[in-house]
Amino acid sequence: MRKTLFIILIFITGLILSCGDLFLDPEPIGRINPDDPEFTGTITGRPEIKITGDFGEINNNDTITLFEDTEAYDTRFFVIHIQNISSDTVLSLTGDPRVVISGKDAEMFSIDQQPATSIAAGDVSGFTVYFTPESEGVKTAVLTIACNDDDESSFVINISATAVFNPLGTALADDFADAGGGLVEIITDSYLAPRETTAAAILIDGAVSVKAGVTLTIYSGVTLDMGNYSIIVDGSFYVEGSDDNRVKFSGSNWGGITINGNADINGAVIQDYNSEAGFGIRVSGSDVTVTNCRFVQQGTSNGIQIVTSGPGAGFGFCFQNNIFIDINDGGGNQPCIEFQSSISNDIRVCIWNNTFVGKSNNGTAIDISESNNSVYDIYYNIFANATSSNTYNPVIQIDSLTPKVYAELNVYDDDALFWAGYAPVKNYNLQLAGWDSNTVFNDLSSDDYRMKQTTTYPDLLQANYIEELEGCLTNGHANEAGAYGNGGYPPDYNE
Repeated sequence: MRKTLFIILIFITGLILSCGDLFLDPEPIGRINPDDPEFTGTITGRPEIKITGDFGEINNNDTITLFEDTEAYDTRFFVIHIQNISSDTVLSLTGDPRVVISGKDAEMFSIDQQPATSIAAGDVSGFTVYFTPESEGVKTAVLTIACNDDDESSFVINISATAVFNPLGTALADDFADAGGGLVEIITDSYLAPRETTAAAILIDGAVSVKAGVTLTIYSGVTLDMGNYSIIVDGSFYVEGSDDNRVKFSGSNWGGITINGNADINGAVIQDYNSEAGFGIRVSGSDVTVTNCRFVQQGTSNGIQIVTSGPGAGFGFCFQNNIFIDINDGGGNQPCIEFQSSISNDIRVCIWNNTFVGKSNNGTAIDISESNNSVYDIYYNIFANATSSNTYNPVIQIDSLTPKVYAELNVYDDDALFWAGYAPVKNYNLQLAGWDSNTVFNDLSSDDYRMKQTTTYPDLLQANYIEELEGCLTNGHANEAGAYGNGGYPPDYNE
């Protein structure tokens, strides 16, 4: 009897398994639950958004924790992908901007290039979120992506990140340079503390010297009134200005910053320096990077002057996302960046995404006088005039045949000669016919040198079929030439 029951049970079980359609629900066709994280197929008849990041799939209203050890004033980034898993319907991102950043610490997060407005069926569009904390502690923000997905028309991602602040060395008091006109020696690793809001300027009463083997760091929000003194760096010099809180150097004809060691200067405003000294920054060391800064040149002064023998291999010098306002009303016509003949070794230089604005006279923006086998990469810069008669002419002066100058994808005035002396190895640049600074720049009357946002200028024909420059004035400045391109945030002239 037991054997008979066992056989019957096996028969019934087999019948259920082999005829599942009779006893069980059929296998679903299409996407019944679009929020099911196990679903890997596509749907038809409507768009469907799917979000993934460096850390896997993200569901609507998820909270993601990132970067628990980001050093304050440093920058970390992560990539997010928006996928349309529909098989036949376009996904439209309808927000303005397409990804909106909000929340308590929104200003510490940024997006360098917004995703596409329309994402075809099966396609993906991504964007990068940058995190630059300006103080220590947990920072939160919210990303909102509005779209035409029926059930996720507002896709929300909550972000949490933690910043730490571990400054190198000892904090300097605000009266550290009260030397009565004497020498102020920095002999141990030191820093000037960050200011969350603009504070009174620190008065410098003596030449500041950073000794060899010593690091001086100046954090965001610090303003230095240099008087008529200078900074000489034989060690290391770091400036950590931020997008909305600069480090500012000014004075009454002060002597500029001389780098005999190494430096990384970011987010600084450098102005009112002595025309007799001839420079805002003078480089006679190696491994110097200057980013997101503003130089205001007057009289007969350079913005940056390089006289070093150089580090030899690698990108020893990088100047990116800076604005050079070349007033030079003294008639000196000094270059914004000058590489002098005293350079004795081969160097490697990048000059990317800078805006050079000539406000008077017809000087040269970049002057290369050295005669070694150095390599210069000059890309995505704007060489502009601020009035109808004041242009850089030539834009680049090359005084020797031996340096390899790769000058490509730059934008310059049609009244200017791009180079003089020896031609660059490549000269694949956009000379804008009928240049009108008030058309190209956002608001020249208020010294706002951000490029205008437009969807039509220049198009591929106007860009002389240089595809990389087509639409370089599009919404968000994501791919524009000049100082604000490539994620730059240089200060406005009238800041």
